Amino acid sequence: MVFEKTIKRRPATEKRRREILDAALSCFLEKGFSGTTIEDIRTLSKASHGSIYHQFRSKDEIAFVLFIEGMQDYHQQVIKSLEFASTARGVLHSIIHSHIRITVEDPEVSRYLSQISMADDVGDIEERYEKLNDDFAKDIWLNLKPYVEKNEIRQLPLELYFSIIIGPGAHLCRSWLRKRIQKNPLDSVEELTEAAWNSLRVI
Repeated sequence: MVFEKTIKRRPATEKRRREILDAALSCFLEKGFSGTTIEDIRTLSKASHGSIYHQFRSKDEIAFVLFIEGMQDYHQQVIKSLEFASTARGVLHSIIHSHIRITVEDPEVSRYLSQISMADDVGDIEERYEKLNDDFAKDIWLNLKPYVEKNEIRQLPLELYFSIIIGPGAHLCRSWLRKRIQKNPLDSVEELTEAAWNSLRVI
């Protein structure tokens, strides 16, 4: 099922849409998806029922849009950061730093993305989520490929690169989001970069 709309929105319409999405995000994080109602979202966003249903067809669509737009923004920010990387280690540092920076700067969206991506059943999100991740993995590979060809980074199956580079930082960020640790994850970027570099560099 495709929920996304490609129409060009007026500023006032986009503002209302954003208010609804922001309210839904707060409700989902506080009450969970199942515990949140359209009325909860309407009350918090101060939107009318008509306004909500003009923008979205259902609560499921709101959740879908929140997730997909959050993932797209995350991917775009990470890939953009790679424009400034000029070494193999620099690529790893940019990916890790971007992931952690995005988490720290936008913890609510990061919590939501983490919760949805780790759920057993993501319903209508699953197909689009897998495509986004596949496209992202290919973009990461294109930035690593020159260093693999120069024998600076080991040749591995495509899916392993993201796990090795992001996996430890993602775990650290989840612990921080759940308040299991207090230390700012950004303080660990250099150590995580060194660990990824030692795992991937050709010795």
